[in-house]
Amino acid sequence: MSTSRAVRAAAIGGFWSAVLVPAVYRLLDGTWPGTSGRAVVFKSLADIALLGTFGNAASMGLRGTSSTDVCAAMPGVLVNEMRVWLPYNLFAFSLIPAHIRPTTTVLLTFGWSTYISHTAHNSHDSDQGLKGHTT
Repeated sequence: MSTSRAVRAAAIGGFWSAVLVPAVYRLLDGTWPGTSGRAVVFKSLADIALLGTFGNAASMGLRGTSSTDVCAAMPGVLVNEMRVWLPYNLFAFSLIPAHIRPTTTVLLTFGWSTYISHTAHNSHDSDQGLKGHTT
């Protein structure tokens, strides 16, 4: 990975963790306050609808992935989104106090940003005929 790509990936991950994800979670908590089953499910699914689709696609695109490769990668990304974020969100919105949730979420977001960066990197490599080559 080139230095400029690494810096860009770090900046995107930092923005996601420090600005975007907390803002979306505040919006979700404000739209569906509380920890009732209905509120938790709606918040969890809305997060996946917003960040899982548009957010992940934008994140990969900002990392230099072509729109064709983003579209090709998104079904797998969405499956993994459901595997990782749906259980976390159901747990977080129901049991983790709102004042602690940003800390736990940023930890998961760090790992998720690494996954998205890896996915974008592999897509970028396949554009250059380097499919299967990872560094």
